[in-house]
Amino acid sequence: GMYLPSLADAPSGELGGAAFQHPARKNHAYNGDIDDFPILVFLLSLKALSHSPELIDLVPKDDHLLLQSEDYKNAENSFILKTIWHINNSKIRELFGLFIISIRQEYIKVKRLPEFLNKELNLNKQNIINLRRENRMLKVEVTLKLTKMGFTEDSITSDRPKKNSNLKVLDRLFKTAPGDFIETINGVSFKMIYVEGGSFMMGYDPKRDGEDADDWIKKHSTPLHKVTLLPFYIAETQVTQALWEAVMSKNSSRFKGATQPVEQVSWSDCQEFIKKISKLTGREFRLPSEAQWEYAARGGIKSKDYRYAGSNDIDEVAWYGYEKSEKKTHPVAQKQANELGIYDMSGNVWEWCEDDWHNSYKGAPTNESAWIGSPRGSDCVARGGSWRSNARYARITRRYYDSPTIRHDVLGFRLCVLR
Repeated sequence: GMYLPSLADAPSGELGGAAFQHPARKNHAYNGDIDDFPILVFLLSLKALSHSPELIDLVPKDDHLLLQSEDYKNAENSFILKTIWHINNSKIRELFGLFIISIRQEYIKVKRLPEFLNKELNLNKQNIINLRRENRMLKVEVTLKLTKMGFTEDSITSDRPKKNSNLKVLDRLFKTAPGDFIETINGVSFKMIYVEGGSFMMGYDPKRDGEDADDWIKKHSTPLHKVTLLPFYIAETQVTQALWEAVMSKNSSRFKGATQPVEQVSWSDCQEFIKKISKLTGREFRLPSEAQWEYAARGGIKSKDYRYAGSNDIDEVAWYGYEKSEKKTHPVAQKQANELGIYDMSGNVWEWCEDDWHNSYKGAPTNESAWIGSPRGSDCVARGGSWRSNARYARITRRYYDSPTIRHDVLGFRLCVLR
């Protein structure tokens, strides 16, 4: 996704654009003799993408850059930089260290690329791009002058992490979670919870989920399979009627109440809402994939393997059962939250997911991607149970589906966004 004509002796200023420049540089015109910081940006991006291709999902749809100028200016709070730092690869960490050291200096002075970039990244062979100009390899060397943030002049390596103080500094800065955030639309605020990436076993596991599962779960929530996800954000609560009205200027819910979940919204209605709220906020909201939904419902890396979202006692966490729920929905966040601080992922209303319905998990993605056919399937996934359904429907493992055009007083949704 990077434009690199200037590295192939083509006349172009793309690599010299502002998005590739050191934050202290004012002149954005390309000049290979004094400014090779863009090459360092490119190499870090290239190595990260080659190791973890799923990072492409973090690239804005209207852009081609993994790293943006905002990531340089506020590195410690950069979602993408924190994600890259979590990649377990010594060369990526070495490049990452050089990158962070570089943006912390008053100005980067580039002379020669450290030898490991030529040798270890294998860029001097028939690999992706020719880095030659005037018959010689471009090389860069970053001056390791660090008077800020506790860096020493040691090289950034991960060979002996306990003895390398630079690694400890980077770990302190980038291993911590970026944190939750709050958006406000026309006076209505909602919170997005940061979900740290990780792996989990998706689907029905008798030891974890109980051997008393019904035949539907045993048929449609199998086979059990490992899924590894990038970090993402998911809404603290189901979309409320107040937020729906703030975006859509109408509300067709059966059970009226500003803090109650919006219902009687189809999957297609949700997509229209998402387009509008994304335009209002500048973020690329979407429905969670089924994998993201289940990972978050189970508590992510903090999971305690509950049957319901936050407890083995359904009454603590869910509005469920026609009589128990008083035959209606209830305001969000009244029950106990799960391990990540997310409410109502069991009960209240079923929650639409992005995925097409498949009868089992055979062939399902092993990452956070939504499972979508081409063309799209005739039904879409919903998860979590509702105020009308009994306890077995509120189990995290339970899956459900319906037509993307159907509206019902048990169907709602919550938002998701990658960054």
